[in-house]
Amino acid sequence: MRVMTLLRSAGDFGAPPPELFAALAELGEELKAAGVPVDTAGLAPTAVSPLVTLSGDAVSVTEGFSSAGSPDAFAIYDVASVEEAVAWAGRFLETHRRCWPGWSGEVEVRQTFGG
Repeated sequence: MRVMTLLRSAGDFGAPPPELFAALAELGEELKAAGVPVDTAGLAPTAVSPLVTLSGDAVSVTEGFSSAGSPDAFAIYDVASVEEAVAWAGRFLETHRRCWPGWSGEVEVRQTFGG
């Protein structure tokens, strides 16, 4: 089954420390060895991203927007169960806790349908 995970920071914690990138690269190697990742990436800030909105009969585009709780990164995993994806998400957050003291956030885990 495929799941998408969405990482959200609980606030503005500044730039991630280099130790985090190194630890996440190690975790990424474990994910690859397990055959789990389909795609992963960080996301551009909402301030430089367009927002396309439908309201009534009109579609509009806002260049740059502010949205509390917008995702910072995503991953698509091919796993045996949602529980397996939750375990990987927990390891991802644990890596943040260990390497970025004071950071807090969440990972949303959602099963995908089709494709």
